[in-house]
Amino acid sequence: MDYQYQSVNEKPVPGDKGTIKNGPLKIAIHFICLLWLGPIITLLYLNFSNHIIGPSLWCPLGKCSIYDDDGDYLVSKASRNDHRDHNVNGVLQFASKGLEVWYVFVAGLLIYEAQQVLRKSHRGLPEKYSLTHLEFSDLLNLLNIRKWTRPIRHPRRSPGLCAFVLLACSMTLLVNLMGPSTAVLIIPTVQSIDKPHNASERFIRMKSHEPPAFKDGSGLFGCDAETLNRHLYSCAEHNRGSELDTMISSVVASLRYPQSIGGETDSALLAESQEDGVRFLAYNWTYNKKKHADDFIVPSRHIIRMVSADIAEVIDSDLIDKSLQVSSQRDGPAIAISSLNYNEGDITTIPLGDNKSVTCLSGWMTDQDDGNVDETEYTKCIRNGTGWNSISSQAGFSIRNTSKSDTEADSKLEALVYFSDKATYYGPGLNRDAHEVACLKGNLSAPCDWDNIFSPAKVNGSDFKGSFSNTTIIEWFLPGIGPHYRIWMEFVSYLKFGLYSVDLSVGNEMLFAHLISGEPELDDQLAINPLWILAAWSVDVDGTVDAARFPTFLPGGTNYTSDIYDSDDSDDGPSEFFLLNVFAITQAMSLISYESVLLHGSSVCDKNDPKVLCWWATRRLWAYRLGSRTSWLGVVVVCAGMATVVFRVIFAVFYSRTIDDA
Repeated sequence: MDYQYQSVNEKPVPGDKGTIKNGPLKIAIHFICLLWLGPIITLLYLNFSNHIIGPSLWCPLGKCSIYDDDGDYLVSKASRNDHRDHNVNGVLQFASKGLEVWYVFVAGLLIYEAQQVLRKSHRGLPEKYSLTHLEFSDLLNLLNIRKWTRPIRHPRRSPGLCAFVLLACSMTLLVNLMGPSTAVLIIPTVQSIDKPHNASERFIRMKSHEPPAFKDGSGLFGCDAETLNRHLYSCAEHNRGSELDTMISSVVASLRYPQSIGGETDSALLAESQEDGVRFLAYNWTYNKKKHADDFIVPSRHIIRMVSADIAEVIDSDLIDKSLQVSSQRDGPAIAISSLNYNEGDITTIPLGDNKSVTCLSGWMTDQDDGNVDETEYTKCIRNGTGWNSISSQAGFSIRNTSKSDTEADSKLEALVYFSDKATYYGPGLNRDAHEVACLKGNLSAPCDWDNIFSPAKVNGSDFKGSFSNTTIIEWFLPGIGPHYRIWMEFVSYLKFGLYSVDLSVGNEMLFAHLISGEPELDDQLAINPLWILAAWSVDVDGTVDAARFPTFLPGGTNYTSDIYDSDDSDDGPSEFFLLNVFAITQAMSLISYESVLLHGSSVCDKNDPKVLCWWATRRLWAYRLGSRTSWLGVVVVCAGMATVVFRVIFAVFYSRTIDDA
């Protein structure tokens, strides 16, 4: 049954207490309504200006610290700050509720005055709307659909009533949203706020194709220019060599005694290193979706040293004292190692004269997309020697086995490192031309078109996943096994850019740099000079690494290097040998420096240009910020509330006589 419209034009009763006729009282009520705008405008200012409070919510005038009066960080003070934060949060929630109730009073007053004006109109006010000023704050009141929609269906019959219905419905929604909206704006949150980004330099290129040089940023401390020009890298043995030895020793020990790390051998592979007081992982694993394979991401020690200088600058400022957490951030290059392949087989060298040859290694196998190894064996051939070009170079060294006498055949493990710009393959299913395969097997009776042979298009096997360019190979020769037998590790290096981040929070005594990076571009391959591998080992060209550099782990004092290389010892040998190569490679890649141009003055960071290297500090502290959809919704609601407050005052002043006479 629908409500009937009735006119309730009643004559006012003189002295009716339901009306507001007292001038000072009306002014006071207007003032109270307008006063609501003050805290709301303040909240909008705090949020739009991203106002920073500090490490604690109770931070009067921004003067608070995470240290005590003596400059020491105390857990008790941190607990006291947490207690104060809890109390302040509670007070702000009550304040939010107070602003909501305040607005309900203003909105109810507006509806009441609109009722009075409508009651004095010639059509009057239907009886069913006479208590709207008391009921409008209840959302359930909107469930009476016919009550609120019937006037809107016939707006021409009663435009005033239609406007009143829209006003009442909108006020119902606003007063129910006002509480959450003011709470979102009044209660600050712990946020990450960046200091201005400073563009420090523009990256030009990696120096990977050049040999290590004096003061080039590689950090071969203890070496002078003359020594490095002669490629005598043993000068860095007590620095870089000991770092490599420590990584290898710790990982092999963890593999042999997994109970020391809880039986999780995977965690043993994540070796740490250190540079200028900052620790970092020697490499990070990441899955490359483009190649469906794992990449090893190696941080740059050059960048780590710059991160260390950034840390000193942050410590000298008051950022740590005035923040819950501080981290130093820096953009920088890194090197991705991909197509890492460990194989063993026979070697064939085809001399072509003028420091120019083709080297072929049998037993090459590739990984499949599912991570398993394709058991099909191929032969990989590379162009070797500077006769092809200046970057296809090689360098060798050896490791002396201290458990063997110098007269024994396997007293030394010989290594040859070479880089080649081009590679090719032959084997089952690759459909190579018979003459080309004969050339690769050393049959030079007919002319061989080597440029055509080394073209990637000549390998026609479906789903064949081999690297055809910029390959670095470390070839190991074990004399006691056979003259042509080799164990070899190959990899391809890519340039990539990442973010170096160090947490400087109080109580965090370990400065640890994290490298966060995306996928490298496949066309950013690097040419690697083999001398970087020798620099990582801290060994001279054609020099010898004494295996006594490594600590001893096995019972009876046997040096563990002999067990890694002897084929008759443990089943863990190949795994340890693989890791030995991995850490030598990652150590070498971390030493490679880069060329750049310093940017002076107020250079702006262009985040769309990865070659502009920037650094900044990120702080975690209490602050106001419009950083979410709910906060922006809160802004819309309180702005609508401000409009209704102003409208209510104007409306009350304009219809004051009508309202007084109602």
